[in-house]
Amino acid sequence: MVRYLIWMGDRIGRSTKHRPPVRVAAFSVVVMIALAACGAASDNNDSGPDAVTDVSSHQDSPTAAPQPTTAELSAAPSAQAVNIVFDFQIDDVYSGADKLGGETIAFSSLFGGDKPIILNFWAGLCPPCRAEMPDFQEAYEGFGDDVLLFGLDVGPFVGLGTNQEGRDLVNELDVSYPTGTTTNAGVVQAYQLFSMPSTIFMKPNGEVVAGWPGPLTKSKLKELTETLLEESGS
Repeated sequence: MVRYLIWMGDRIGRSTKHRPPVRVAAFSVVVMIALAACGAASDNNDSGPDAVTDVSSHQDSPTAAPQPTTAELSAAPSAQAVNIVFDFQIDDVYSGADKLGGETIAFSSLFGGDKPIILNFWAGLCPPCRAEMPDFQEAYEGFGDDVLLFGLDVGPFVGLGTNQEGRDLVNELDVSYPTGTTTNAGVVQAYQLFSMPSTIFMKPNGEVVAGWPGPLTKSKLKELTETLLEESGS
């Protein structure tokens, strides 16, 4: 089942450039049913996510942002140029600004070099996100400059914390890998975020190698990162 989810993430990354985004309601049902079937996982059983925060159940809360329009979801030329699903501006960097090249930059500007990119979506009041972050920090220190890891806080868009609560979590856990947020709510629909956290593994040209809905175990994160490096020729 999880292999199917990863395959689906890959299909989303490859197909969105040529076709409209998948309808939110239908895909949400598929993901939630599949995640329920996966069950819990541990570091000794990487068959699927070990805990999932369902985003769809929080998006109607008072703090959730309105759904973006079709026009807002249209990929900008910069996104199309690097083959990513959707471009957005990183408006506020919490940590690792030196790795990103600035405090306010376009996500698409991170591509075009020789580093594959891991994009991790998280939220300040998401328990599985908190549990996963130390493993991402360890992976960041272990893989060094071979890969660019970026954690995007989408808490305000999914009713799971303010940007300040996201920044506080980064500080509390001493996260040093690049993290930040955006004011563009379009990322939630464009990247089909129906669980928190969610992670996408992309080649230097933006092509998706794998997608993972839900938290990653330490061993699965290492495995998928090594696969990403191999697929990227690194």
